[in-house]
Amino acid sequence: NDRICTTIIGINGLDDIRVSKDGKFQIIEEYKILRSDAYFEFRNLNLDYDNNASLLTGIVDGYFNNNVPRIFFKLLGVYTIIENLYEFFVENKDLDDEVINDKIEKINYVYDGFSSIYPIWYLSHKRN
Repeated sequence: NDRICTTIIGINGLDDIRVSKDGKFQIIEEYKILRSDAYFEFRNLNLDYDNNASLLTGIVDGYFNNNVPRIFFKLLGVYTIIENLYEFFVENKDLDDEVINDKIEKINYVYDGFSSIYPIWYLSHKRN
């Protein structure tokens, strides 16, 4: 009940936009979703932490009032994989193994070989 409803408009091309008789634009596809997590705010944290680890740690801690749930870090791992690899498996027919392996190695590094669900940048800048 406390989640905010968000409208997402999907436009794949000009065919998805119609002009009504009174000259107003009409969008063919519209989706209503409930915000359940902040995907767009957090999706690239593990990809862009290099010079911002302290700031990003503060943002994460502040967002959760210094009580970050473990599920957040599990979701962050999924977000990182999606953001880092999605385009290669969906948009590219010719997969470059070297590029994919480099991206997987970066993800593996961020999670210290997946020895923890917490990224290394967060652990190294977290204040106890």
